[in-house]
Amino acid sequence: MPRKNPAASVAFRVGASIAVSVAVAVGPLVTTGVAVAEPSAARPAVATVEQEWENTAELKEFKTSDDKGTFYTLNEEEAAAAEGVHGNRPTGEAAGIRMFTKKVPGSVPLHRLKQLNVSYHTYIVSSYQPEIDALTASDAPRRFVDKGVIGYVLAEQEEGTMPLYRYAKGTVWRIARDNRQDLLNAGYKKSSGTLGFVPQG
Repeated sequence: MPRKNPAASVAFRVGASIAVSVAVAVGPLVTTGVAVAEPSAARPAVATVEQEWENTAELKEFKTSDDKGTFYTLNEEEAAAAEGVHGNRPTGEAAGIRMFTKKVPGSVPLHRLKQLNVSYHTYIVSSYQPEIDALTASDAPRRFVDKGVIGYVLAEQEEGTMPLYRYAKGTVWRIARDNRQDLLNAGYKKSSGTLGFVPQG
């Protein structure tokens, strides 16, 4: 069974917790029956924030032009196109959240998935490969396409890092820090597990 409170552990693996968040965020799309990989006995080498700071960039959050979703990027050119070409609107609410721009020791990729066969634009982010596989499967009830990697997050919490969570409401999935009471008050549901860990900010 998934852990009830994985955030209580200082060092735990993202893979063992995200299956719970799928059930919370996506509803009937994927259940907690998705197989969860057992954590390996050997702990991988991890990056220190100080060593890898130059390989980080600030996350940028946009509301999609139709107000049906959120769009995330670390890339300045992509951010400019999201606003200037596609009409997405920056929220400023991801200010201070930094992610790794390339793979560093102990990191996992964070994927951006776009929902298909709908008239609006909406995206979900995931760092858990079994979830990504389930969401992009050809027979998925609500199918998504993998649009690539936004950035990288640490799979385990280390000194100088903080957890990121996924908050869900209807067709909107958002990346945010813990304790976003404003989102909870607005009707969002927070995932039980983390997306990963990033430099404290």
